[in-house]
Amino acid sequence: MGLFNLNSSDACFNVWWLMAKLVKLLGLIGVLAGLLGVALSVYMLLREATAISLTRDIVGSIAMSQADRELLLSWINWLGSGWSFAITCFLALDLLLVLLSAIVLAVGLRRGL
Repeated sequence: MGLFNLNSSDACFNVWWLMAKLVKLLGLIGVLAGLLGVALSVYMLLREATAISLTRDIVGSIAMSQADRELLLSWINWLGSGWSFAITCFLALDLLLVLLSAIVLAVGLRRGL
């Protein structure tokens, strides 16, 4: 009668034990996903910087008027800064995910859940 009787202490123990395992698992998955996101964001920032640098070099070697070249380079700089800002925001959100997941994991481990 133990597991199906909700007033039983065994059933309550089983529910709390299961919830504790889920909290630990959720914290661990969150930390791993956040760290993966941080690594991916750093990789994307480095890759974006390389792509912008190569694009500037290519534009610099194309034969066009000085005004057109300056306009194109300013447009490339504008796109690059927007892309860098977006990736930096993702990096900040990933770090926040790691922090909050680590707190959930620490609380789950500290309370013996």
